[in-house]
Amino acid sequence: MSRYKWLLALLFFSVVLTSCTSLKEIEISQFRNFEIVEFKDNALTLRADIEIDNPNPLRMKITDAKFDLMMNDKKIGHLSQMDNITLLARTKKEYPVTAKFEITSLKNGLLSLMQIVNRRDSRVSVSGSVAGRTFLYRKTFEFKDIKLYQ
Repeated sequence: MSRYKWLLALLFFSVVLTSCTSLKEIEISQFRNFEIVEFKDNALTLRADIEIDNPNPLRMKITDAKFDLMMNDKKIGHLSQMDNITLLARTKKEYPVTAKFEITSLKNGLLSLMQIVNRRDSRVSVSGSVAGRTFLYRKTFEFKDIKLYQ
């Protein structure tokens, strides 16, 4: 019986100590080593190293992401798949990520892809949100106009 009391006390103190904590905003600083992996079946697969600052005292797992791919401020696609990321507590670190975007407008998408490949004047960015989850909390973080390539 004392074993259950210890477990209940530990659970109670964990909830009390962590309930005072609110999740701070995570920040995506920059993208490095941006590359196009594949363009197939109206889907563009991108790989990049993302620098993310997690000021929270808890490790956080990015469970859901909703991003629109923008080219010179015009939407050309939306995120259909992204690698899961686990952010370490109180760190600013680079994480390798592969993401697949469905191109919504094939004409704009092909022209945009040609501009990127040819290194012409093009500004590629993403806007959207990610959902971060810790042991007890879940919070959605909004991002706007994060530059992937310029």
